[in-house]
Amino acid sequence: MSNFAIIRLGKDSVADIKTLDALHKSPAAPVKFTVHCKQVPNELEAGNYVFICFGSDNSQGSPTDWVRGVRALGTIESKTGGPGYNDAWNVSVEIKVILPQSVVRRDLLAHASTAYFWCSGVPTIGIEANSQQTIQMIKQDEPDQNVAALAYALAAHSPVFKTDTIKAYPALKDLFDFRPPSPVGPPTTGASGGANLKVEDFQELLKKFVADSSEAGLLFAPRIFHSVAASLLAKKFLILTGLAGSGKTKLAQAFAQWITPQPVKCYELIPVGADWTGSENVLGYPDGLRPPKFKSDGSVEEIGSYITKPALV
Repeated sequence: MSNFAIIRLGKDSVADIKTLDALHKSPAAPVKFTVHCKQVPNELEAGNYVFICFGSDNSQGSPTDWVRGVRALGTIESKTGGPGYNDAWNVSVEIKVILPQSVVRRDLLAHASTAYFWCSGVPTIGIEANSQQTIQMIKQDEPDQNVAALAYALAAHSPVFKTDTIKAYPALKDLFDFRPPSPVGPPTTGASGGANLKVEDFQELLKKFVADSSEAGLLFAPRIFHSVAASLLAKKFLILTGLAGSGKTKLAQAFAQWITPQPVKCYELIPVGADWTGSENVLGYPDGLRPPKFKSDGSVEEIGSYITKPALV
């Protein structure tokens, strides 16, 4: 996992703030500068990613010539000085991604309130960000310091942030796969709880399905597998459309069989005609000649048998 930090530029970095503030898009050539400060986290090291925030140039609460907030993304080039935590340090930074304008808390709340919940503990931009340290690490093991949630929120406000970040730092592409789950309600599992599945877990699930399908001779574009899995995690109902013979039935059957604990069969394939317009072919219909009998091909009985096996539903 990549480490991320926050640098809040203040009164000792006015020239650097003005340089960045004059830019309203990511530069063709990286912008480099050095931050001189104390109390630099021991775990900060070259190669770490860093969000740049504009702070104040005064301690009286007076207005600044710039809007205070998140403005750029870069990397740490070097860290010299010290060696003690309270000694003077020189931290060199390279910036490749610059937002069109500073993004403040209310922007994150307006454009991505749910995502902001998951990054509301990030230093400087969080709800209770009171520390005055110039450089702070984002503690990604804390549930409210989710870097992917912050990236999602910034991209929701400024879509160019996503494209510029992926172009400048391809290794961060997976950050933007994050979709913020609701922070309220009991935790759930299974298809109805897909929002709580971690991005990395979903990716591993998808890779396994693609690999197993390929080994079995079932070849589809990975994006098809991704769409099917993501749709079923979001809701337990899915309609596949396409030309006859394109593999819709085989894909559904393969996925159902793949998630079934072997050797138990927990799915049923029910064929219907191309003129299917109602539920009669699936659920059956009342027998008008012999009421109250019900005409069915056995599908209802199959569904009922699965309902009586809660461990397999």
